[in-house]
Amino acid sequence: MVLVVTLLVILASLTYPTLEGMYGSYRIQAAADQIRGHWAAASSAAINDSRPYRFAIVPGKGNYRIAPDSGDFWNGNGSGSGVVIEDALPRGIAFRLGDSPLDSSDRDTVMPSGSVDPTSYQPLVTFLPDGSTREDLQIILDSPGAAGALVIRLRALTGSVTVRPLSNR
Repeated sequence: MVLVVTLLVILASLTYPTLEGMYGSYRIQAAADQIRGHWAAASSAAINDSRPYRFAIVPGKGNYRIAPDSGDFWNGNGSGSGVVIEDALPRGIAFRLGDSPLDSSDRDTVMPSGSVDPTSYQPLVTFLPDGSTREDLQIILDSPGAAGALVIRLRALTGSVTVRPLSNR
């Protein structure tokens, strides 16, 4: 019986890294789908409200915010009427800008909901009432210590979104 339990423990220790890696790639893909969905919501809100909406992140973390592009929503002094989405990527996944790697010692990639000061967000893109954006955007979804980062690209003129693995340059 001890031999059977020992063999099961050895088998479990050999398969765990494979399962964890597979699960990690699904979580990053789910995070990309989440961002794509919220970008579509931001574009729809901009069209429906006939005013620009801003998408902003906390760099190196998984928190993001979508709200109308006016000071009332971003200076921390209050709010007005309009769609406001404050959300976070799944635990362990963070936004990365450019080629700078994530801090692998920082495993807590998400700050508690509602604890992020609106002034600490870094604006990345503004959705316009005509369905376009002011600028192209490329962000990377990454997990500290993981190999499967994804690049999400948003085209300004068309609003089309593409997702691809980071390794395909």
